Amino acid sequence: MDKWLDQIKGRWQGRTKNGASSQPSKPNDLGKKLMDIVREKGYYTLNIETFGENTIVALPHLYDPDYKQKPLFHVHNYFEMVYVYRGSCVHVTHDETIHLHQGDVLLMNPHILHWLYLEHPTDIVFNILLSKDFLEQTVFPWMTDNRLMFNFFLDYFYHLNQVEDFILFPYIEKYPVESLIKQLIEEYVNDDLCCDSALKGICLQLFAHLARICNDYYVANDTDMKNHQVAIRIIQYIQTHLDTISLESVAKEFNYSTSHISRLFRKSLGKSYSEVVYNIKLQTAKKLLETTSLSMGDIADNIGVNDTSYLHRIFKKKYGLSPSEYRKQMQKSIDEG
Repeated sequence: MDKWLDQIKGRWQGRTKNGASSQPSKPNDLGKKLMDIVREKGYYTLNIETFGENTIVALPHLYDPDYKQKPLFHVHNYFEMVYVYRGSCVHVTHDETIHLHQGDVLLMNPHILHWLYLEHPTDIVFNILLSKDFLEQTVFPWMTDNRLMFNFFLDYFYHLNQVEDFILFPYIEKYPVESLIKQLIEEYVNDDLCCDSALKGICLQLFAHLARICNDYYVANDTDMKNHQVAIRIIQYIQTHLDTISLESVAKEFNYSTSHISRLFRKSLGKSYSEVVYNIKLQTAKKLLETTSLSMGDIADNIGVNDTSYLHRIFKKKYGLSPSEYRKQMQKSIDEG
């Protein structure tokens, strides 16, 4: 008997009834609905907003006895952490299948097309949904002393380094991952005062231990920690000054020569200064198209682009769609989700 799990299940049901989560309670009903979407599109899309207003959401992953007939491939607009509490599970992408075992953690970025299933009714797996803004603003800046995790986030947020779409953190006994995930789940289901702030605090502790696991398991010691830290500060400065940014203004702000900034970016990020700014501008435009109703002219002004025709041209070159086409596609995805 697992008294903690029994108590959590009861409180989860209460939170669902109170409207904090819209996750269907019957996996067979859920599977039927989603399979209809998968047959039409090839995959379905999930949004973190579906589950309420929290930055971090904790959910049980439900066992479906008909999982072999339901390859429910999907993408979502949040990072997802999978934790195997008891037993095992299987994670499938378009070109790879991996088996996760008790104590393992898998962290996936938002754009990965994947499918996760349980093979036995006794398997217990939790999904932790993490908003992109929380990871970009709060977690990512503290990952500079671990090259693998640093590059994982850098690739998604700025498309600067090509790395894997997920990181596996295998179970290592000395790190208190289970106790922290249990704290996070308890905080989420209790939904008490300052819940979201408490969830963020627990999550930061959890990521500190995941970084240590990553370091132990992958031997990802980083001798360029200082360069990474400076690069992150410069990236954050660029983000807030996109409309007026220049290499000269960055050099002046950080008291470096322009050549030093260029060398630092090449060494730490493997990209030139202009490539970094170009990617940040396009990523910012993409985010504004997803989250605001700003006109194309206002978006161009926000990212320091001279005119909307140039924005149209570089956006379509990068993403294969014009800005207006991308906005329509995102709105359609939200409506269908």
